[in-house]
Amino acid sequence: MANVVKHMINVEALVKFSKPQRSSSGWHQPKISGRQLAVLEKHCTRQLGLEWPLAKEKTPIPERPSKLTIWERNNVLRQRKIQESIQNMPKLLADKIKASREKKKKEDENTITALIPEYVEGGPYPCHLPSKVMALKRKAAMEKEKKITTLLASASAATKKGGKKNK
Repeated sequence: MANVVKHMINVEALVKFSKPQRSSSGWHQPKISGRQLAVLEKHCTRQLGLEWPLAKEKTPIPERPSKLTIWERNNVLRQRKIQESIQNMPKLLADKIKASREKKKKEDENTITALIPEYVEGGPYPCHLPSKVMALKRKAAMEKEKKITTLLASASAATKKGGKKNK
C-alpha cells in the first residue's frame, strides 16, 4: 500500500500570517507575502489536489454615474437657456423693432426735407421748392463749417493757454 499522507491547511494561521500585524510600536509586514501565498495556493490546488480554504476576496467596485461627455453634461443647462431665450424672444423682437423705428425716425428728422413743412415724398412740388431746398442746404453747410472753425479756434486757444501756464 502506498503511503497516503493527509495534508491539513491551518486556515487561521494563513489568515494571521498573510495580513499585516499591528503592534505597540506600529505596523509589521505580513510573514507570508501575497506572492508567497499565491505560490502556496497553486501548490495545494495543482500538485496536492486540495481545495483552497481561503476564498478570494473581491473588492466591490463602487457604482457611480458615468462622467459623460461635456456636451451631455451641459445639455440640461443649455436646454434651460434655450427655453428662457424662446420665452424672452417676443420682448426682444419688440425692443429691436422699436429701436429700429426710433433710429429711422431720428434719421428722418435729420434730413434736409424735414425742414420743409409742405414736403411730401414723391409728391408734386411747387416750382419754387427746389430753390428753397438748395438754399437750406447751403445754409446747413455754412453752419457746419462755422461750427468746425469755432471748435478748432477754441481748441487752439486752449492749447496756447495751456502752453503759457506750463512755461
